[in-house]
Amino acid sequence: LDGMWHLVGVDTLDGGHLDLSSQTKFWMFQANLMQLSNTNRGELIICRFNQSGDSLTVSEPRVNDRNVGDTLITNPAELSPYGINALRETFFIEKLQTDKMILRTERLTLNFKKF
Repeated sequence: LDGMWHLVGVDTLDGGHLDLSSQTKFWMFQANLMQLSNTNRGELIICRFNQSGDSLTVSEPRVNDRNVGDTLITNPAELSPYGINALRETFFIEKLQTDKMILRTERLTLNFKKF
């Protein structure tokens, strides 16, 4: 799981597909911290994460801004461009290989490529 993952696509349960391969949205994992990044917008969000078996829980999202103290995010809509729809969300790890990861919730399937 450690490293940088490019969010390349999001699928919905009703068959919809959003191709994000040309966008610069990344999930990065190290130790127990995860960073969400949109390099085109200069956006950085820090979250805690916990991987247990085939589950990945993301929680405590904060805007990464050292000047104002990493403000806690209270509106889940700020996370939705990254496929996260709650302030604490658990994903089923459908696939985790050296170059590909697929995460699933009750609503979405997120597809990643290792960067």
